[in-house]
Amino acid sequence: MPFSKDELGGKTEKDGSESTKNGFTQNITAMEMQEFVQNQLMEKMKIPTFIAI
Repeated sequence: MPFSKDELGGKTEKDGSESTKNGFTQNITAMEMQEFVQNQLMEKMKIPTFIAI
């Protein structure tokens, strides 16, 4: 459900208490995220560099 349609404004658990988890966001820039993903593709998934970049 979109946060805008949630009566409590989102960021709540099923019981209505405020969520303390921040599992989907990190405090990094878009460029840092691109670099992170490229490294993961090359190192862990063994994707060739010319495809990952």
